[in-house]
Amino acid sequence: MSARLRYRLGTLLYGLPLYGATLGGRPPIALAGGPADPWPGNPVNALALIEGKATADDAFAWLKDLAVSGDERARNVARALIEGWLETHAHWSAKAWHPAVLGERLYRIAADGDFIMGGLDDPLRPRLLEAMARQARHLRRALPGDVVGRPLLRAIGGLIAWNLAAGDEEGLAEGLFHLDRQLASQIHPDGVHESRSPGEQFRLIRDLVDLRAWFLALRRPVPESLQVAVDRAAPMLRFFRHGDGGLALFNASREEEPSQIALALTLSGSRAKPMNGAPHGGFQRLAAGKTVLLVDCGVPVDGWPAHAGTLSFEMSVGKARLVGNLGAADEGEESWQTALRATAAHSTLIAGDTNSSDIDPGGRIGRKPISVTTSRDEQEGAIWLDMSHDGYLKPFGLIHRRRLHLDAEGGRLRGEDTLTGPAGTAIAVRFHLHPSVHALPQQEGGGVLLKLEDGQGWRFRAQDIRPVLEPSLYRGRPGEPRRSQQIVLSGVTLDRATSIKWGFDRLGGR
Repeated sequence: MSARLRYRLGTLLYGLPLYGATLGGRPPIALAGGPADPWPGNPVNALALIEGKATADDAFAWLKDLAVSGDERARNVARALIEGWLETHAHWSAKAWHPAVLGERLYRIAADGDFIMGGLDDPLRPRLLEAMARQARHLRRALPGDVVGRPLLRAIGGLIAWNLAAGDEEGLAEGLFHLDRQLASQIHPDGVHESRSPGEQFRLIRDLVDLRAWFLALRRPVPESLQVAVDRAAPMLRFFRHGDGGLALFNASREEEPSQIALALTLSGSRAKPMNGAPHGGFQRLAAGKTVLLVDCGVPVDGWPAHAGTLSFEMSVGKARLVGNLGAADEGEESWQTALRATAAHSTLIAGDTNSSDIDPGGRIGRKPISVTTSRDEQEGAIWLDMSHDGYLKPFGLIHRRRLHLDAEGGRLRGEDTLTGPAGTAIAVRFHLHPSVHALPQQEGGGVLLKLEDGQGWRFRAQDIRPVLEPSLYRGRPGEPRRSQQIVLSGVTLDRATSIKWGFDRLGGR
């Protein structure tokens, strides 16, 4: 029986009137103080709550924002919100007691409970601690529920933090059991998280170092599985960084704040350099001179946050981004999510105006590449990467092969996209330029001149095809989409094999 089915059957029990009686036990009198929180709260959210312009979620994520503000008005608002919540949600409900929500709530009370609770004579203290203890017992029964991926690790972390703060050794042992299993299954041997998302990799490191800090703050031995996970996953966060310190935009990722990424790496304590390739996660990193290429050469995962971007690449030179993917949508932006998952939103080849992976609006994948091959060779500083995928085999009978060559100085990138199979399918190779890049088509020679954010110049050229500049949009940062441009090479497959050769060259001596 699957974990999801067990959870669905369990909800029939959780909703019974007498279920609450099974959650009894002695609650803690006080909570042990946890570690200092290194991550900034959001004062704008705090002010909105204080002024009654925002609603409080069941996970108590808002508690951190109010606690960071630290004044008496914020404390009174937090107490009122929690007292109201206790009145409404004292008994199980599917939404408020969902494992992911409950794990986050336990973490926030363990971390920020002292901000809202007064001394031992404070009437809120026993009510809140008893309610959280009951919910922690429920979470021990419900895990893993229907939660998967990093949200499940987050829920487990909430249970562990609560039991550390409450001094519940039995509950702690159960939390560690779940943690060991999930770390072993979710983090690949090369350190890439199973989501194959740089953004999730960043949030994973944050969660892991936060959880480890609880053990250190309470002078408890750090679980071996937790330390191994930090040591393995942190170098891969470095792997996904461009020269500006931000992240590559694969699989629902955004650039993120470089200072926060740097802080996560510092807190991890890992100084290990990233590998050139991640064979289990399915990525390659090419670095020469100041040029960095990050390439997706893996099989997409089933479900969120998979994008249909197989064999797409991103390119940066120093702190300036040149080529990339389009980023991620905000929660609830379904039309944007569909558009940004599409192959056309990535710097790769698209055949027949069809995605290389068939992703439905809910993020589930039907058809996708079954075989993705990668071969890498390095000689005297130059790097060759030879890749292929069969995502277009079923709809068109085509195999896509992409070869990349980066010279030893990082001033020349050569690429060749080849489709093997029958003739007659329309194809397009897209290179989405970062919004900071200014592109100007050349009348003579059929190339495109490119001026990067730091002023350096590059030229794009293709063999026997005139590149066309088309508009694009960028969602690599929060907020409204930014206008950008894309270089497009279009054609139609010929019988047996069709190749499109292209290249980027740095101008001048920079």
